[in-house]
Amino acid sequence: MPETPQWQPCPDGVPLECTSVQVPLDYQHPDGAKIGIEVSRHKATGRRRGVLLMNPGGPGAPGILMPLQVALPKSVTDEYDLIGFDPRGTGHSAPDGSIADAVTEAKMIARSTPRCTRSARIVRCWTA
Repeated sequence: MPETPQWQPCPDGVPLECTSVQVPLDYQHPDGAKIGIEVSRHKATGRRRGVLLMNPGGPGAPGILMPLQVALPKSVTDEYDLIGFDPRGTGHSAPDGSIADAVTEAKMIARSTPRCTRSARIVRCWTA
């Protein structure tokens, strides 16, 4: 069952709420080691209708401040919580950027990235 985020003020006076969400280090082993992904929230200022998750793209781009950086109409910020996050290995999210963590991350991505071949009308994909 997913954990319920425990929101608290972000550090350094950033006017957002922050939390850390634990996710599998390797999604092929979801019950194995976990790492923290930092998430931010700018709460809706009016009657809340839902959330808007902001993806910084990448690779390598932190996004925890995106709720403050993207210009949206007041009608959106009134009704939606704006959610930003630092993808793994960026900003405040783990791995912390050490060489060992970068190697582990690269191996994990290589194992889970699909490889595809195409012949005539057939496409075959697999992971290592």
